This record gives sequence, C-alpha cells and structure tokens, in this order.
Amino acid sequence: MTVLSNRFTALALIGFLSACATYETQTTSGRTYLEEYPGGPTPLSDRFTKDADGNDVLRPLSVDEEVALAANVEPQLRFPARIGLAYIQNGQLSPVPAGHGAAWLGAAKSLGPEFGQFVPVSPLVAGVADSNPREASSLKGRSRLAEAMRSIRLASARQHLDAVLVYESFGQSKNSATPLSALNVTLIGMALVPANLIEGQGFAQAILLDVRNGYTYGNAVAVGDSASLSTYSNTGSAEKTRAEAAAADAVETLTEQVADMMRRLRSELADVAKVDPS
Repeated sequence: MTVLSNRFTALALIGFLSACATYETQTTSGRTYLEEYPGGPTPLSDRFTKDADGNDVLRPLSVDEEVALAANVEPQLRFPARIGLAYIQNGQLSPVPAGHGAAWLGAAKSLGPEFGQFVPVSPLVAGVADSNPREASSLKGRSRLAEAMRSIRLASARQHLDAVLVYESFGQSKNSATPLSALNVTLIGMALVPANLIEGQGFAQAILLDVRNGYTYGNAVAVGDSASLSTYSNTGSAEKTRAEAAAADAVETLTEQVADMMRRLRSELADVAKVDPS
C-alpha cells in the first residue's frame, strides 16, 4: 500500500470516529482530582538540593510530580469572553487564512454577543510578546508544537485574551480514472476530456485553552471532502485545488462543532460557578 493510500485510510478512520463524537468539553476540578494524590504538587521550596560543591540547585521533577503539576489547574473561564483564534500551519503560529474567516464569523454570529468575541492571535504580537529570549532558547530541544503553543499563549496574554482556540487543518487528494480515461492516450483527450476524478479529503481539529493557566476546556474535530473532474493534463493543479477545498470544507464544519462545544461549555461552566463561586 502506498503512503498516500495509508493517509487516506487514516483520514477515513478519522472521519468514522469524528462522526461518532465531534467535540468534547471539560470543566473538572484539579483540586478534586488530586485529593487522593499523596501530598499534591511539590512546593518549589522542596525541589532544591545540594550539588557536589554544596550549592543549592533545582532538581528535575519526577514523573509523579509532573503529573500532579499538570493536573493542578482549575476552570476559570466565564462568558462573555475574549476568545483568541490561533491557526497552526507547518507547526507554527500563522495568520488565519482568508478562506477561513467567513466560517469563523458565521460561528461568532450564531453564538451571539453573550459569548463574547473571536480575536485573531497575531504572529507579530507573538514576536513582540516574547520578552524572555533565555526561556525561548531553553525550548530549542522541544518540539515545534511546544514552541508554537508557548508563542500562542504569550501573544494571547499580550492581547489580553481569556482563552484561545488553537486549530489546524490539512487536506489530501487522489486521482481516479473514469471510463473516459481511455481517451487519455490521445493528445486531444489529455487536454480536453475531463476523464479523471479528483477527490479530496480534509481534516481539521481544535482545542480551547485558558490563556493564564493552560486549562483545556474542550476539543473538536471535523472532516471535509471535495471532488471534481479534470483533464489528464491538468490533474496536478486539480489535485492541489481539491485538497485545499477539502481542508476548507473541514474548517467550515469545525466552526459548527466549536459553536456547539461553546454552548455546552457555557452551561457546564455556569453549573461549576454555582458549586464553587470562587
């Protein structure tokens, strides 16, 4: 099986799974989660040890301590809110594509002002907000995604956003022959007869994060598709076009899932606020 076939198999599986559950929400308490955890998160003062020369040094966290630290966050989002919109392309923060803008505007309109507003996270602001080059240099050994998420949260903080919706999308395409493909053996057929079926499949996913403490409020996933006929001589550009169209279709569906996720989240967060007004 070719690599392209493997990718289409994966996309088909994603499509099947996302048809069952297209979004999820989270409003659980870190304090409650850690009630049974021995000692809870390790205080910073307890992490200092002595080196061979007797100097105080900060020891690395154990896996257990990392788990406790990761869990120790609380939901604090309240609507209406300023929600950042951050697009990841090739592993880094990029401007929201113009073709996606209308879909996100539609989602914001359907949600209404009681939810607040979507604000694009600017890559330029991300560069300005990174005022700690030493910390940035310490991330060089980490993944591009880890660096991108750090940049997104810094830019979102500089733009005074409450939460940020981070999303990405991609598309693939394949070329199938139709009964008319027999005419591709002629020069006229290759140039004039739309004998090739170009099919595209797209995928998009998003997560909603709290800017200040990194709490994950929810995630959504969507798939899209696009198809057209093309002449043999034009299949290269047609495949690219179909892949892009399928990805855009997935983003449009994603915006609908995000809107539904936000509606459920608003209700669940209101219930949390009644139990814990703080």
